[in-house]
Amino acid sequence: MRVVSLFLVFTWSTACAMAQQSGTFSFLDVPFSTKTVGMGNKNISSGGVVGALYQAPTLVDSSVSTLAGMSYGAYLNKTNNFQLIVPFKLRSHQLVAGFSSIGYGQVDAFDPSGNSIGKQSAGSSVFSLGYSNTFGNFAAGGNLKMALSNLGSYRASAIMVDAIVSFKHPKQAMVLSMLFKNMGVVLSDYTQSSNSSLPFDLQIGGSYKPEYMPVRFTLTGYGVNERLQQPYERAPSGGIDEVMSHINVAGELILSNNFNVFFGYNHKVRKELKLTNAGGGSGISYGMLIRVKMIAFSYAKGSYHLGGKHHSLSLAIDTKKFKKK
Repeated sequence: MRVVSLFLVFTWSTACAMAQQSGTFSFLDVPFSTKTVGMGNKNISSGGVVGALYQAPTLVDSSVSTLAGMSYGAYLNKTNNFQLIVPFKLRSHQLVAGFSSIGYGQVDAFDPSGNSIGKQSAGSSVFSLGYSNTFGNFAAGGNLKMALSNLGSYRASAIMVDAIVSFKHPKQAMVLSMLFKNMGVVLSDYTQSSNSSLPFDLQIGGSYKPEYMPVRFTLTGYGVNERLQQPYERAPSGGIDEVMSHINVAGELILSNNFNVFFGYNHKVRKELKLTNAGGGSGISYGMLIRVKMIAFSYAKGSYHLGGKHHSLSLAIDTKKFKKK
């Protein structure tokens, strides 16, 4: 318990120094995990899939510790994202290696005089190494991440850490987590006049499954560190809207050990991106998980606005069972 307390004090003092930073490296907030997409884009307390370890390595347990997983997403405006997550042990230490990328496709390029010089590729990627250790009913850990971004011939990079602590109830199916996300520094920027920063985010979440119900309920508070911004006319203006725009609501229907359905609602996405006369399912997401022997398959769909959907597919293989073959 003392170790966890010191961990929180150190992390909080570091986070306070970064609280004024904004999210120029916005791709770091893209949900790569299929389950996270299906649960409304935020999840730090509900595990059971290897992709959840990207943000919350403390959720590692026997059901995912031997899995290797990859996911592919068709994101907004013809962009796509990919993720590879591999948990492993080094001696007695639990580690999680990850690689995530998002491709923006081809962009028009121009010289300083404004003349077209054709098209150039654009994309961003993150290399991560996660660690988790258990102290009784608590688990503490984090990620060391290296982010790289290119827009044609322009480059930007940053190094950062995530820190998370989780409490797992000894008798009930309940998990509480606190995540300090994207604490770090920009190493290089696109140009000398650029002023990129990192999208620091403090998240607090919990999940609970009643003993005699096949449903797990999940709440995640995000953007706890910042005042609510209002970039659009329909952005929340106060009261219940302001509170709900920092809370992601999700659930899982556990039909069997091999088949789950999950769903989520993100109020901020709905209020800011829905059309005036047509919601288009904005802020609503859903998905499913199927396990067949040593393979787990997931699909999820997240809706941002009438013409913007996020489709995500993932595949995980139990490497322990695969080796026995």
